[in-house]
Amino acid sequence: MASRPGLDKLLDHLREGDEVVVWKLDRLGRNTRNLLALFDDLERRGVHFGSLTEGISTSGPMGRAMLTVISAFAQLERDQLAERTRAGMAAAAKHGSAPTIR
Repeated sequence: MASRPGLDKLLDHLREGDEVVVWKLDRLGRNTRNLLALFDDLERRGVHFGSLTEGISTSGPMGRAMLTVISAFAQLERDQLAERTRAGMAAAAKHGSAPTIR
């Protein structure tokens, strides 16, 4: 897993009863497995999680269940975007106009 100094610093300072709040769920993790592992760690430590855009909080059982479902859909969205990007690049290369990635 890639180093994320800001997230690591946040995690080091969390204490039981704290709540991590993000603007959007996909800002917290790179994939579903990573997110679920992070949520498990937070739960073990007695730290709640909330996402403003998705309107969820892990302070209750329904929020924890919804978080699992939403993280799976977020992963699906990222995977589909990557697939479309690869298909577009392959089509461009086939037609002799390979795009530049910045």
